[in-house]
Amino acid sequence: MLTKKPLYREAIEQTIAFIRRELSNGQGAFYAALDADSEGIEGKYYVWDAAEIDVLLGEDAALFKDFYGVTAAGNWEGKNILTRPEGGEELTADQQKRLESARSRLLEYRDRRVHPGLDDKILLGWNALMNLALSKAFAALGEDCYRELAVENMRFLRKHMRSGPDGGLRGTDPHLYSHTWKGEARLPAFLDDYACLIAALIQLQEITGDTEYLDHAGEITRYVIGHFGEPETGFFFYTHDGQEDVIVRKREIYDGATPSGNSMMASNLLYLSVIFYQPEWAERASRMSSALIRPVTTYPGSFGGWATLFQAFTYSIPEVVITGRKPEMARKEFLSNLIPYRVFQSAQEENTQFPLLRDKPVTPGPQIFLCKDYACQLPVNEVATALRLIENVYKFNE
Repeated sequence: MLTKKPLYREAIEQTIAFIRRELSNGQGAFYAALDADSEGIEGKYYVWDAAEIDVLLGEDAALFKDFYGVTAAGNWEGKNILTRPEGGEELTADQQKRLESARSRLLEYRDRRVHPGLDDKILLGWNALMNLALSKAFAALGEDCYRELAVENMRFLRKHMRSGPDGGLRGTDPHLYSHTWKGEARLPAFLDDYACLIAALIQLQEITGDTEYLDHAGEITRYVIGHFGEPETGFFFYTHDGQEDVIVRKREIYDGATPSGNSMMASNLLYLSVIFYQPEWAERASRMSSALIRPVTTYPGSFGGWATLFQAFTYSIPEVVITGRKPEMARKEFLSNLIPYRVFQSAQEENTQFPLLRDKPVTPGPQIFLCKDYACQLPVNEVATALRLIENVYKFNE
């Protein structure tokens, strides 16, 4: 029987497995980085000789080398970086089993090599981005372990990365977070830290249905507006208004390897404006985006986060609610579908705190509501039907 695991699934699974194996601190958080070199040679820990693989894998070596493009000449300075051929061939179940066994044996052998140096700082923003990735991995694949990892990671961040008595700032505030942790929380958190944390909390509530994450996201958002905001422009400074060790407070708007704090905050504001009925937050996000129309359209490669947000303003934003005594299966099915921008909540009991959940009956089976500006269509019971309704919303706006 020929089988072929989707490349995106394998990439997600192997990437998260690597991070858990190499960068986890064992308490739910993730270290900052690994060095590129070991024993003074760049990449030595990760690359392979063809002859080395022959010895280690024996009769499975030919299959492994063919699948990962391993040659005697190598593809990087005489060594081999394992690469998947584009498209790839379909494999029998037996071949897949042999490849998995071969990878495990090579990993076990590699673990005996001298490891690259580890930067064992815990950074708030980077952990929040990893949390966001875990939530999206759960949404895409439905693997419960990814959701559990995200919940555990957020528990660590909220327990250990709150600032000390003053967090390097004057006074105390329960919403103060620190930028870094290494046995203790240190340095006041920057805008990027808070923006990523809010985004992670939003995503966590989507995959768990726990509205307490939204409460905290709203509290932090108000805190950021009050202490990082520039009222005249609507943008946000990189540093807190009480941080006195900076000469000039800068504003970052370019999206690089990671989204800028300002683009993430604009997206957070737009989403949470619906959750908490805060129209002024949506207006602020619109004002920020409008100010960047020319540079974003001229240099989209430097404004990826903003360009994504522009799509949300271009189309109607579907507001989707799932209720039911056991909404988990419908929630999983819905989240596994990519919808470019939407607001989503689910509930297994009646909730009057949030505008989208208000007046939504909770029945034994799932009910799915599609809304716009809190005005909802009649509920449907199947995710496929709801998705067709959402597709019609997008077509209407084309």
